[in-house]
Amino acid sequence: MPFNTIDRLLREVMTEDKKYPNQIPFGGKVLIVRGDFRQCLPVIPHGMRAQIVQSCLKYSQAWSHFEHLPLVRNVRAKSDPEYTEWLLKLGNGSLPTFDDLRADLIEIPQELICKDDIVREIFGDTITPELVETMS
Repeated sequence: MPFNTIDRLLREVMTEDKKYPNQIPFGGKVLIVRGDFRQCLPVIPHGMRAQIVQSCLKYSQAWSHFEHLPLVRNVRAKSDPEYTEWLLKLGNGSLPTFDDLRADLIEIPQELICKDDIVREIFGDTITPELVETMS
């Protein structure tokens, strides 16, 4: 499992005295991991479903060392209905397909691609406490 390997490597690298190996998870280094762990599965060549699931971070020995900070609100979805609709179609597998794209590629509409500061592009020049409160 990749995270167990990273844990072992960081413990080894952060050990000052080889007689006394570092016992602190990840050698005391902070790791920030993000993503939807239900959708970002590891790649196991020729692996069966059970092998792939068992290789996930949540089944890793290292999982208990992580502090879990779930994001519970999609702020952009509330303020950008076009993005929300596109995201739902993507999740449901109902986006239109294009003849010139491979089946494993997804075309993101140009109008949904952020070209500058994403906060400014979505919310304008200011975010006020009142605006944040209305999104709650």
